[in-house]
Amino acid sequence: MKSKIYLSITILIVAVAALLMYQYHRPIAIEQTYQGIVYDADLNFIAPDTVYFKGERSRFLFAKDSIKGTLTSGERTYDVLLKENRASYFAILTELKGSSVTSLGTMYLATDFKHVWLQLKDFRERYPVEHGYFVNGAATIEEAQDIAKNLLEEPNK
Repeated sequence: MKSKIYLSITILIVAVAALLMYQYHRPIAIEQTYQGIVYDADLNFIAPDTVYFKGERSRFLFAKDSIKGTLTSGERTYDVLLKENRASYFAILTELKGSSVTSLGTMYLATDFKHVWLQLKDFRERYPVEHGYFVNGAATIEEAQDIAKNLLEEPNK
């Protein structure tokens, strides 16, 4: 009789643990439209812009989380694989042409998904900038730089 009780409790514990592990590792859908500005501090340039991000966040128990998705800026769509980097997710956007890999830009996404910072080479084609950056939630270059600084900094330990 005692062995049946122990077996039942063990099965219950294993089932609850399996359910919790499934809930933890289940991909989480992310879909955000970010309205912000493209800016170049050197040229004192600001222009409103919008980017769209759609992806899935995968959580790992013994490794850093990642997000796989697509980023749309203007008419161009980029495949993105962001890796967790303490206070944000980070990706280098690349393109494979033949046997060479070309860097298209970089992307930082806050872990709470509220802020995004982008540097894209395509901004040079769409705007009169040397170094085009996008950040949401800012109206001036100073605000944009503050948001970028907070997003790119390592958190205090």
